[in-house]
Amino acid sequence: MKLLRTSFSSIASIYTFDQDLRGILIKAVSEVELSAKSIIAYYHGHRYGSLGYLNADSYNEMHDHERFTKQFDDAVHNNKNALFVKHHMRVYGGQFPIWVATELFTMGMISLFYADLPTDDRRAIAKEFDTDYTYLETWLHASTVLRNLCAHYGRLYNVRFHQNPRLPREYSKYANMNERTLFKQLYMLKLLHTNHRGEWDNSIVPTLYALVDSHSGHLDLNTMGFPENWEDALIWK
Repeated sequence: MKLLRTSFSSIASIYTFDQDLRGILIKAVSEVELSAKSIIAYYHGHRYGSLGYLNADSYNEMHDHERFTKQFDDAVHNNKNALFVKHHMRVYGGQFPIWVATELFTMGMISLFYADLPTDDRRAIAKEFDTDYTYLETWLHASTVLRNLCAHYGRLYNVRFHQNPRLPREYSKYANMNERTLFKQLYMLKLLHTNHRGEWDNSIVPTLYALVDSHSGHLDLNTMGFPENWEDALIWK
């Protein structure tokens, strides 16, 4: 009977851990989404003009403009009751400048939008994240998958993620570059989060540490790819 109670206690603890962890990650990804929209809209608007995103010539050869246009039209329709949408429909004939249009983009749309930009544009935007475009593209895609997993109450504990974001060589100091673990996703979010020493260091990481500590007797950190010095690895210095 004692073994049964202990087992049930561990299951309940892991369930609660998963639930609270989803909340932390949704918050982190939402902050990444906001900064990505802001940076991309600012750059694109200056380079191509307020409505340049509607021009198929603004993208690379992989871009499916018909699909993109339909996605955006659907987003406008789904948000037709929002005050800013009503305003732009009434005053500007349904024309949304890029800095307004991105407000309607999902994380998936912003990821695809970035991936479909010419290489020079992706490179310039990636510099705002202090990284290379070949990394940033995988980070935005993986963040989209992670956000959807959290939003649909997917399990995070002891999961091997399908998306494998590219990380800089420094990551190998902490964990295996090829493992598709939760810790790799967390390290990716660290690199993506533009408010490094503010919201990330002072809120997200301490909250994560407190959560792990409160369930420490029931968690196997190795199954999630956490190294021994995982707290130090996630903090910006």
